[in-house]
Amino acid sequence: MKIARDISFINFVYPFLFDANTMPGRVRAIDQAYWQPREGQSLKVWVQRKFPEKELLTHVARYLNPTDDTSPTARLWELAKDPLQFPSGLGRDKDWALVWRDGEVPFRLESLQLILFGVGIGFITACVKPRPRGKEGQALGTDDWLNLLHYFRFARQQRDVRIKIRTRTGPGRFSPFFPEPAGGLLGHPEGIGGFLDVLDALIRTGSTELDSKAWWREVFISGELLPFATLYVDEVDEKEIPTLTYRLRNFFHARQEIVPTPGDLRLENDPGLLPYANSMWFIFSLDGGAFVAYDAPTKDFFRGTLPNHLQNEYFLLLILALHQRFALMELSEDVAKSWPVGSETSVAPQRKDAFDLIRDRLLQFTARGYFAQVMQREHPHRCYRKWQEVFQVERLYQEVKDEVGEMYNWLLMKQNEQIQQWQAEENKRLDAVARQQQLAEERSRRLEWWLGGVAAFLGPTALALSYLDALGVQSTWDTPALGIVVGLVAGAILFTIGGKIHGVGPSGGFRILLGKPVGRDVERSEGSEAQ
Repeated sequence: MKIARDISFINFVYPFLFDANTMPGRVRAIDQAYWQPREGQSLKVWVQRKFPEKELLTHVARYLNPTDDTSPTARLWELAKDPLQFPSGLGRDKDWALVWRDGEVPFRLESLQLILFGVGIGFITACVKPRPRGKEGQALGTDDWLNLLHYFRFARQQRDVRIKIRTRTGPGRFSPFFPEPAGGLLGHPEGIGGFLDVLDALIRTGSTELDSKAWWREVFISGELLPFATLYVDEVDEKEIPTLTYRLRNFFHARQEIVPTPGDLRLENDPGLLPYANSMWFIFSLDGGAFVAYDAPTKDFFRGTLPNHLQNEYFLLLILALHQRFALMELSEDVAKSWPVGSETSVAPQRKDAFDLIRDRLLQFTARGYFAQVMQREHPHRCYRKWQEVFQVERLYQEVKDEVGEMYNWLLMKQNEQIQQWQAEENKRLDAVARQQQLAEERSRRLEWWLGGVAAFLGPTALALSYLDALGVQSTWDTPALGIVVGLVAGAILFTIGGKIHGVGPSGGFRILLGKPVGRDVERSEGSEAQ
């Protein structure tokens, strides 16, 4: 049993998050990124590429490959040839090996890519293959592929997994080497480090002058990569197919002891497998995926066209599903951060602003990045839907949608409560104003009554005095004195009558004269003043 190295490969994916608002600046920085390892030497790091769009639906192609006059929604770059190969870059042609506690696998970096999505999700991918221990190009056994697939995922030196790089200095002689952009021998004097050191150096090319720290942060298991492998296994015993498939779907290394159940070895109706053709399956799991073909036909399609499709179109399906999953996870985390438990002090402005931001991001993601279908052909569409199912994209989307809906309902409830409180306070103020107006009107009516009574008494009195004066009637009282006496007597009578009318004593008339409330009006007035 051996694996055809020329058409087999393993892509490892490192996902990360970044601020979506900085996307245009990141694109410019990456486009203009250079490594200058020594004076007079300059290496352009990235070459911009287009996502494969031959099989894509039109709206998906526009999302992945927007025109230059629109805001960048997605970008793809490939590490240029010179920084990949030159010793002042990564030095691909040096002797790279993956080492762990009791083993190692020599490998070769085939290519590296950087992908950014406008929703704030990024990926850096590395295509690697085991390097033949003997003659270049010969078929390899399965052990090196299984070990590379298992151990290479631990990029932060977990489980004591590291990369060791040497450069040949003569026949049988080697010296340590480590890429200068990743720290060089100054940081790795023995030529040993983590592959994440290399990935970090590549991601740093997106830094801008405004960055005081790393502009990205992890979103998957810390320091761990997701694999997507394509393995063409030849000269295989049919009895070994279920066991090897079981190892692949669990990413077990070659010496891993396994005790699978009969159900684990069943290839039919397995939810983690999607048949492609006879003895060919796609493998799906939360940890990554693979395509395996056992003794594939030697026709050009199966050993030429199909491997190319797997490296481009089918790998893109995984990237799209991952970017949806991580975008939704980030939105859900933002909801949790904006809604701290037991915090009622930041109700109105802060939470309203947070809701507006999250709602806008969800709408943008729904309109641009959430696709039910991306390709028209049957096999890619089934594969894409399977990835969405495995990563629970639809469920995550519904959860975030429900969370945003609950945010809206809560804010609406609080807004209604605030409106009701304002309305109650306004009604209370209006009632107080109305009571003051009522008291003023009552005072005005009493004053009018008093003035009318005085006029009603003084008018006839004045006429009578004028008449007597006209007749020449004289008395011991002169006319002015008589008028004063008559006025005082009339006023006393009016005050007494006014008090009787309002049900108060004689003093009530004087209160009426002064325009003050009497009787029950006094109680109402005092009550309103107290309020």
